[in-house]
Amino acid sequence: MKAIHKKSLAVCAGLLMCFAAMGAYMKLPEIKELLSSLQSDSLFYNSTTSVDPFRKEELLPPVVKELNPSYTIKASLLPDQATITGTVTMTFDNPQTEKLYLYYYGYKWNNNKISAIRWKGKSMSYNRRDPVLVLDNPAKNETRTQLEVVFETKIPRGPTRFGVHEGIWTLTHWYPMLGAMDQQKRWYEPPQVIGYGDPYIYHYADYEVDMVAPSSFEWVTSWGRGKKSSNEGGRSTYHFTGKKLLNFTMVGSPLYKVETVKISPNLTVDIGSTDVAHLAKLKEIATQVLPIYSKLMGELPYPRIGIAETGDRTVYAMEYANMAIIAKHMFNGNQVEHWLPHELAHLWWYNSVENIEPYTGWMDEGLVEASVTFYYRERFGEKAAAKILAEYQADANKLAKAYPYGKLSNHLTQFKDYYEFDWTWYSNAALLFDNLRKQLGDQLFFDFLKRVQSNYQHKVIGPEHLDQALGQTLGAEAQYFVPNVHKQNQKSFIPIAAEYYVDIIIGQTHFYPATRGRIRNQVVYLPLRETLEQLGFKVTSDQANRTIRAESKRNVIVFHEKSDRYVLNGIERKMPVPLLEWHARSLFPLALLNEGLGYRVTYQKEKRTVTIQ
Repeated sequence: MKAIHKKSLAVCAGLLMCFAAMGAYMKLPEIKELLSSLQSDSLFYNSTTSVDPFRKEELLPPVVKELNPSYTIKASLLPDQATITGTVTMTFDNPQTEKLYLYYYGYKWNNNKISAIRWKGKSMSYNRRDPVLVLDNPAKNETRTQLEVVFETKIPRGPTRFGVHEGIWTLTHWYPMLGAMDQQKRWYEPPQVIGYGDPYIYHYADYEVDMVAPSSFEWVTSWGRGKKSSNEGGRSTYHFTGKKLLNFTMVGSPLYKVETVKISPNLTVDIGSTDVAHLAKLKEIATQVLPIYSKLMGELPYPRIGIAETGDRTVYAMEYANMAIIAKHMFNGNQVEHWLPHELAHLWWYNSVENIEPYTGWMDEGLVEASVTFYYRERFGEKAAAKILAEYQADANKLAKAYPYGKLSNHLTQFKDYYEFDWTWYSNAALLFDNLRKQLGDQLFFDFLKRVQSNYQHKVIGPEHLDQALGQTLGAEAQYFVPNVHKQNQKSFIPIAAEYYVDIIIGQTHFYPATRGRIRNQVVYLPLRETLEQLGFKVTSDQANRTIRAESKRNVIVFHEKSDRYVLNGIERKMPVPLLEWHARSLFPLALLNEGLGYRVTYQKEKRTVTIQ
């Protein structure tokens, strides 16, 4: 989204310390040589790359613990009173914590009401400190539990992100939802609304929604236009079903004209507007943008999305689950050509893969701003993309001058003002992603984006997950995002640091050790225990003397941990470099095998493949 409703950020400093402990990584210009050798074949799709068909790298857990909630909502829109009344039944995996958190987002002056919270028909007491509701967990031993919440939501009359304006009802956060927790079962506390950014924290959920509203309404929602059944008194029930959504958003009006467009066999978009000319323009942009994004970033995991135009001056443009919302005045000066592609990119970054908005909002906002340049480059050419990037760079220059000590790691509430927030999470973060694109080249960069989508669809992630996906794309242990999150604005971006893996062939057979062979400071290292055992050695360790003993029928080798000295059949020898310690595993330099033990060893640098005979 744009202007006073952009997003947020936070990152785990401990992870930076872990990465720093990895040691001296390969950096420029060494990395450029290796990256250039990878450009001819896509690592993401190259079936000839040596990969263990049984190896499945364990992904980092999401930063929001998955409680697999589902919502059944039965509600009624009362236009004369500008109110939604209803009941939401939420079913979820019980975290078995002492307390349960619910979120009921809204405005302080909105006076949203909770009439009851029930568990198995029994009313529950709760403590309310908006937007959080806290109650005792009534069934800590249940593996899956259910709450029923009776609510009344007041709808602001005015050009707000949630409200009614010019006859268009924008229903965004209109019902209570389950709170979100981290993997240590600590509940997140969303910050208060501060006038810009998105103070919202979500989880993915399934929805069954019945909304009773005037029969004259046409709807664009997070999952289609709904099934309509007539009631008495000129009202109808609109039924919707949605899967794996961050929220369920509805934008409707008796004035709406809605057109449904098939973008691809797997993707349909509903476009709603009160203006026929605007509807045609929204359609024209969408039919250009969506295929480009699908090609560059992968297909969306959703069959149905929506684009809704709202009244004049209703907070510019906004993203919600499967929804791009754009205000009428964005057609002034053709701003829609930038901000609709921006919001449509949020269908990938925020909607399909989410981050914690108040803490790491730079992740999705920076990436969608970069995505606008991807679209412009594909449709209008390099000069058009370069013009937008120059605007981002001008913002970044102002940021470095006005806020030299600020960082991407600032939370939403930690920025000094709107300008620091805007230039940091939008322009500077977009340049962070474009800087990576320039280092990798387009092919590897977009393979990386597809890897993020493949790994983490319907997950809430942080910058460490981006680094993991980057490493998988490169076939390396990589760090880029975590270090740059903590970089001061006045300093240049830190380049990729990568420790590349090597493939191992013993005889004619590929060997896939659990600890990967790797390149560090232009030295090839192989995992000591696994490699020598594969070569017929029995390997034992002596913790008291800090030694490792490897014995075969012909040789006995004794290594000293972290040392370049070893004893072969009673004779002390020296390796070119010491053993490498990696996550409590020892790796030896490749030279040991041919220089010390007499194996025939070849190393193909361009393929990063070791062959041992």
